[in-house]
Amino acid sequence: MRRMPSPLRGSLCLIAGLSVTSLIPLILAAAQDATLLLPVAKWDAAGCCDKSGLRLLRGAEPCGNDCDASTFGVSTPDCANQYLAMVRTDFSSRIPAESASDRSLGSKTLRLLIVTGGHDFEAIDFFRMFDEMPGVRWTHAAFGTDAEDKLTLQNSDSYDVALFYDMHQQHEPHYRDWLSVLERGKPTVFLHHALGSYVKWDGYGEIVGGRANFGREVVEWAPNTKFQHDVAFRVHIADKNHPITKGLDDFEILDETYRHFAVNAAAHVLLTTDHPSSGKIIGWTHQYKKSPVVYLQLGHGPSAYNNPNFRTLLTRSIQWVSAAGHSRR
Repeated sequence: MRRMPSPLRGSLCLIAGLSVTSLIPLILAAAQDATLLLPVAKWDAAGCCDKSGLRLLRGAEPCGNDCDASTFGVSTPDCANQYLAMVRTDFSSRIPAESASDRSLGSKTLRLLIVTGGHDFEAIDFFRMFDEMPGVRWTHAAFGTDAEDKLTLQNSDSYDVALFYDMHQQHEPHYRDWLSVLERGKPTVFLHHALGSYVKWDGYGEIVGGRANFGREVVEWAPNTKFQHDVAFRVHIADKNHPITKGLDDFEILDETYRHFAVNAAAHVLLTTDHPSSGKIIGWTHQYKKSPVVYLQLGHGPSAYNNPNFRTLLTRSIQWVSAAGHSRR
């Protein structure tokens, strides 16, 4: 839940002293595969840098990363997303059309839409999980930039699974389009702080299978949720026979915990914990209309992103909702 000030936030985005307007000639050159060196202000969404703090752009091709992730800040501000859109930096372009791991699954590559907005996170480590996830090709959309457009019926066929890692609060006006997508059927995964999105929309909890309220405002159906950073706690596998958890043992993780949040009685419990700083149920499956849903409370930062058990749960959650959604068509 850590909210950090962003040097890039605002209607005019400044990147190392350069306005977006002044970057237009450089952007056009990048589109022609010119090699550019742009100074960055302690943030690099593509994970590309050198020791002098310069970012290398080479069209849509990846560039090497020999810098530690801690070199950069921990935010993905909206204006940075606008900048990424302008220079056409698409993380998914770094993933081959079909890798050996894709072929080993015996099925086509799964198209994953990752939706963010309303909460900062450590982008390099977060997106690296999906770079390294077998059988998945992913794209990113942010609220306030392009997520609303992706959550429409006319565009929903461009992805197989939607994964929400946001804490967006403005549900008007796009929520009606999104409801249409969910009612028709769209496999969906919610992670961590996405439990606290749309506090003033009373229908959101029915979609996720639970809800949280991290603000100070008292809302009747959303309890005031407490959170604690950097907690070492034990995750218990509540259902050892579910495809998402089968074969996994209880495990330790260093992550953020939530306490005082709601879980729908109809949710099927996958994960629990006994830590006093956390609510007991921390992972579940759920069904909303024709859309299979998974929520995982884990996933605040790199200590979780790099936990092999969390990665297994995340990968299987995406695979499970995809398979469950396909079986219901």
